[in-house]
Amino acid sequence: MYMPWRVTKHIKIREADDQEYRDSKRKEMMKIINSEDRFSEEKVQLFIASVKGHIDKNHINEHINFPPILSKRTYKTDEKTVDNCHFIIDDVEEIVLFTKHTAFESFVEIMAEKRQQAM
Repeated sequence: MYMPWRVTKHIKIREADDQEYRDSKRKEMMKIINSEDRFSEEKVQLFIASVKGHIDKNHINEHINFPPILSKRTYKTDEKTVDNCHFIIDDVEEIVLFTKHTAFESFVEIMAEKRQQAM
């Protein structure tokens, strides 16, 4: 479990008439979102992105009751699970990059293990 620590970058598309600027910022944000490093424990920075998207028509019946929207469950964010959602990003509005705060990582792992043992 990682916690965000320090903001390293904040990209937000302004309401500007400069289409070239908007396109370059969108490409930069999509590069961060689609980076192979996002599933790496060593390299990746944490990010929060504001996106608009859709689920492909061929897979819509698999997600008619899309659990992340309809319930307060938590899901693993590994590559297999994310890819299984078939979510296609149409537009990116904003992204915030954070460094990982790992000081509490060992504490959280130990406490989570003890909590599971208590159940």
